[in-house]
Amino acid sequence: MGEKYTGTAFKGNAGLLKDSAWLTAESLPSDRDTVVQIDPHEGVQHYENITLGGGTKKDKKAHYGALRFVGKEKELGLNSTNLKVLIALFGKETAKWYGQHVALHVEKVIKPPAAGKVASNGDGAREPGSEE
Repeated sequence: MGEKYTGTAFKGNAGLLKDSAWLTAESLPSDRDTVVQIDPHEGVQHYENITLGGGTKKDKKAHYGALRFVGKEKELGLNSTNLKVLIALFGKETAKWYGQHVALHVEKVIKPPAAGKVASNGDGAREPGSEE
C-alpha cells in the first residue's frame, strides 16, 4: 500500500486545487476583473516546440506565446482570442505591450453539444474599465 496523505479542509478559489503552470480561468475571480500590468522587462514570452494540456497532437505547438505580469507567478497563455484583443489594444509589435495594463476576466464559453460540453469558463483580456 502506498503512502497515506493527510489533507485539510479547503474553502477557497478552486483554481488553487488545479496544478497548472499557467494562469487559467479557474485561478481568476469569476465576478470581477483582475487588472494586471504586463511585466515591463519580460512581459511577452515566446516558447518553441511546447506541449500543452494533455499532450495530444493538438496540444503540441511549434510556437506559443505567453504574458508575464508584475506580481504574478503564473503566465497567461496567448490563445488566438487573447492575441486579437492585445493586437487591437496595443498593436502588432509586442514591444509596445510591455508595461501595459490589462483586465483579466472569466467568460462563459458556449460550445455546441457535439463538442461534448455545453458551457465552460475561459480566460480573457481586455482594456481595464471596459466591461463588455
